[in-house]
Amino acid sequence: MPLKNREESPAVREELIKIGGKPQVPCLVIDGKAMYESDDIIQWFKTNWKKS
Repeated sequence: MPLKNREESPAVREELIKIGGKPQVPCLVIDGKAMYESDDIIQWFKTNWKKS
C-alpha cells in the first residue's frame, strides 16, 4: 500500500476507519491488520525489513 495522507482526502480518512476502526496515524497496515503504535511499527521494520 502506498503512503497516503489523511489530510488530503476524506476517502483516506474513511479507509483508515474501515481498516482499523479509527483515523489515527501513524498507521501501518500489514496483511489487512492496522498497527498504530510507533514503537510497534519500528519493531516490525527491524524484524521484517530486508535490506538489498
